[in-house]
Amino acid sequence: MKLKLGYIKKALYVCSTLVFLVSIHIVSIYVFAVHRFSVAYDVHLSKKAQDEISAYIQSTQMYVDEKPSKIAQLLQEAFPFISHVACWYKPSFVHIEVEAHYPCLQLTHEQIQSHVITAQQVVTHNNYCVLADYFEPYCYEGMPKLYIALDNQDNRLPADVFAYLTSIEPSLIKKSSIIWRHRHEIAFDLYQQPARLLCNYDNNITQSLLDSCDSIAQELINKTIYAKGFCADVRFEDRIIISKLKS
Repeated sequence: MKLKLGYIKKALYVCSTLVFLVSIHIVSIYVFAVHRFSVAYDVHLSKKAQDEISAYIQSTQMYVDEKPSKIAQLLQEAFPFISHVACWYKPSFVHIEVEAHYPCLQLTHEQIQSHVITAQQVVTHNNYCVLADYFEPYCYEGMPKLYIALDNQDNRLPADVFAYLTSIEPSLIKKSSIIWRHRHEIAFDLYQQPARLLCNYDNNITQSLLDSCDSIAQELINKTIYAKGFCADVRFEDRIIISKLKS
């Protein structure tokens, strides 16, 4: 009888121990599971971008059980202007840091009306066309405005357009308008003087070229025929052809 009672006590002890361990495990899962997240955003991203990214993280619940690399992948696929994502896991909490690709051009598909058209989109350094209001205005104000007739269904500029424009030193074309019609007719409207440079894909915009146009502007500034400005066709190796600037 005593032997049976001993077995029963041992069985009860084992069962109670198992129940205790299972309870601890369940409680630990609840305590240490990720229930919430926080995000540190790139200071250049606007409140609109931050709100949309946070809403996406919340709706997908990716912070609950996804690995950091998967979180980064999902965010970059949903928001191509995100350049880098880092994650830190803590008990019941995950912290995410988001960095962005910055704008390099303002973009419009409209016809040129004036030099004060507000850009609806920007092109980022990884060649994605995104809403301008995803960024703080100071990020793109003063950058060149690109006017181009195309149907960029994949939200990117054609590779040759992007390669050409990003090969030019930004300071040389800052605060200018670029009209891309095709590879053999690329116009740069310069804000410093009422002048338009007419180039092709093989032309390199250099400081010496801009200096030449500035010298021409000084010579033509008082001539009535060029009162509204002039067009400098620089698509030739040995000469610059000057004509009256048409609106």
